[in-house]
Amino acid sequence: MSKQNKKRTAAAPAIAPKPTSNIVAMPEGVASWLTNVQMHTWLIALLSVVIYVNSFGLLYTQDDAIVLTDNMFTTQGIKGIPGLLSYDTFYGFFKEAGKEQLVSGGRYRPLTPILFALEYELFGKNPFFSHLFNVLLYALTCAILYRLLVRVFTERFGQMQACAVALIASLLFAAHPIHTEAVTNIKGRDEIVTLLLSLLAVHISMNYREDKNKMWLVLTGIVFFLALMSKENAITFLAVVPMLYWFFLGDNAGAAFRRLGPFVVASVVFIAIRTYVIGFQFTNAPTELMNNPFLKLVGGKWVALNAAEKLATIMFTLGKYVVLLVFPHPLSHDYYPRAVDIMQWSNPKVLGSLLLYIAGAVYIYKNWYKRSIAVFGLAFYLVTLSIVSNIVFPVGTNMGERFVFMPSLGFCLFVAGVLVASFSTVNAAKFTSAARLALIGVGIVTALYGIKTFTRNWAWQDNYTLFLTDIETSPNSAKLLNSCGSILSDSSRTQKDTAVQRQMVMKSFEYLKKTIEIHPTFDNAYMYMGNDYMYLNQPEDALKWYQQAAKINPNSKPIKINLGNAYRETGKYYGERLGNIDKALEYLNQAAAVNPEDKETYRILGVAHAVKNQPDLAIKYLTQYLVSVPNDTITLRNLALVYRNSGQPAKFAETEQRITNIRNGGK
Repeated sequence: MSKQNKKRTAAAPAIAPKPTSNIVAMPEGVASWLTNVQMHTWLIALLSVVIYVNSFGLLYTQDDAIVLTDNMFTTQGIKGIPGLLSYDTFYGFFKEAGKEQLVSGGRYRPLTPILFALEYELFGKNPFFSHLFNVLLYALTCAILYRLLVRVFTERFGQMQACAVALIASLLFAAHPIHTEAVTNIKGRDEIVTLLLSLLAVHISMNYREDKNKMWLVLTGIVFFLALMSKENAITFLAVVPMLYWFFLGDNAGAAFRRLGPFVVASVVFIAIRTYVIGFQFTNAPTELMNNPFLKLVGGKWVALNAAEKLATIMFTLGKYVVLLVFPHPLSHDYYPRAVDIMQWSNPKVLGSLLLYIAGAVYIYKNWYKRSIAVFGLAFYLVTLSIVSNIVFPVGTNMGERFVFMPSLGFCLFVAGVLVASFSTVNAAKFTSAARLALIGVGIVTALYGIKTFTRNWAWQDNYTLFLTDIETSPNSAKLLNSCGSILSDSSRTQKDTAVQRQMVMKSFEYLKKTIEIHPTFDNAYMYMGNDYMYLNQPEDALKWYQQAAKINPNSKPIKINLGNAYRETGKYYGERLGNIDKALEYLNQAAAVNPEDKETYRILGVAHAVKNQPDLAIKYLTQYLVSVPNDTITLRNLALVYRNSGQPAKFAETEQRITNIRNGGK
C-alpha cells in the first residue's frame, strides 16, 4: 500500500467499522419484545401523556400572557394572524413600538402564536385546550423521535441495538422533569414544535435518500422552514444533519454536507423574512438587569461585567445544566439575576464545570472517527446548547430550563449510547444479565423522572402557586422576588379576612424590599411598594415609593396612574381628615398634572375649591368631571349649590332641573 493511501485511510475512514456486538445473543422472547417498534411507539406516546395528564386542569401562567391572553393579535383569532406575521412576537403584548426590543436581537416566532390564534378562534380563552394540545404535541414529538432513532441507527448497528438505544433515549427524554417548563407552560409550545418539525424534516430528508424523489427535498425545506418559524434555535440542525449522515448513514463529509441543501434554503428564506420584519437588531446590549444579566452596579450606574466575570458566570450555568439533566431537583422557572450570582474563576463550581466541558470536548475529539452514538449525543448536546448558552447570542437571562429542551436529547442519546455499548460488548455468557440489569435501571430512572415530572406540574397551577413555590429554589432572583411581592399585593385585595389581607401585604413588603436590595433600579418593585402602602391607607408614604418609581421610569403609564392616585388620596386625607384645604389643593393639583385623565381628581378639586369659596374654580372642575360622568346627581347638586352661593340663579335652576330629569329617567 502506498504512503498516500495509508494517510487517507488513517485520517478519515469512509465509515467506521461496525462495532462488535453480542446483542444478537439476547433470548428470542426478549429480542421480539425489544424490536416491537409499533408497541414502543405507542408506549412512549402514552407515557408522555400520562405524566402530563394533570396539567390539563391548570391555568395560564408566566409568559402565556405575552403570546396568548394579553396579545392583541392572538386574541383576535384568525383575524390576528397577519399581525403575528408582520411584527416581533412580543409586539402584540407590549402594543407599543420599541418595547418588544427590550431583549437583544428581537424575537420572530410567529408559528406557535398562530396556533394559539386558531385555538382562540375555536375555543376562546380556554387553558384546557391549550394544555391538551401541548401534551399531544409533546407525545407526538417523543414518538417521532423514537421512530427516527430506530431508522437512523438500524443501518449502522442493526435492528436490535438500534431499538435498544432508541427506546432508552426516548424513555429518558419523554419522562425527563426538566421538560416541564416547555410542556406545562403553554408558551413553551415553541420549544416542542421546533424540535418536532426539525426531527420530521430529518425523517423526510431520509426519504429522498431512499427513493430520490425531489418532492421530498421540497417538503424537507418547507417543514424545516416552519421549525425556524417556531423558534430560531432550529438553525442548529444545520450542524446536526451532516453529523447524523456522516456518523450513521455512510456518507462521506462532502455527501453529508450536500444533504443540507433544503435546510440551507429554508434558513436563508427565514433569515431574509425575519430581517425584513424586525430588522437586524443585534446592537448594544440592554442596560436593564432584567434584560441583561451580565451587569453590575458601580457608583449607582449599571456597567457590564468584565470578560472574566461574564465567562465565569456562563460557565457556572453550563455546569448547572448538566447537574439538572442528571439530577433534576430542585427545579425553577426563574434563573434571573441574582438567582445565579456573578461568578469568579476561583469558584470550584466554575472550575468543575470548565473541566467537565473540556473532558467532553476531549472525548469527542479522541473518539470522533469511531462515530459512536455516545459521541454523537455529546456533540448534539453541545451544538444545540451553543445558541442558548449566552456565548453565541444573549438570551436575556442567565439560564432557563426550557433552553435545554432540545439539548437534553443529546444528553439522553449519550446516556443510551454508553449504556448499550457497555452491555452489548460483554461476553455472551454475561450478556443477558447485563442487558436485563441495564434495562431495569433505565425503567427505574424513567419511573422516578416521571413521578418528579408529574408532581412538578402542580407548581404551574397558576402564577400565585408557581411564584411562591419557586421562590424557595431561587430566593435571590430579583424578578421572582418582585413577582412574589406583586402577586401577594394583588391577591390581598380579594381576601375578605382583614387579618389574612394584612399578612399578605406584610409578606409582599418583605419580598419587594429584598428585590430592591438586589436591583435598586427596578421601578416595578417601587410601584408595588407604593401599592401596598395605598392598601394600608397610607397614601403619603405610598407617594415616596411612586416618586422613586417615576424617577427611574418617568414614561411608565402605570406608574403615572398610581402616582396620580397617591397624590389624589393624600389630598383627600389633608382635606377631609385634617381640614387643611390649602395642603389638599397642593396635592390635588399635582395629581391632575401627573394624570390628567383621572376624572375623580377633578371632582375632588371642585369640592375643595367650593369649600375654599372659589366658585369659578369649583365650577370649572365640577363641570370638567361631569363631562365624563354626566348623570352623577351628587356632583350636580354640589355644582347647583356653587351656582346658588355665587349668585347665579339661572344656572342654579338649570342644574336643579337637570337633576330632576335624571331622577325621572331622563324625561
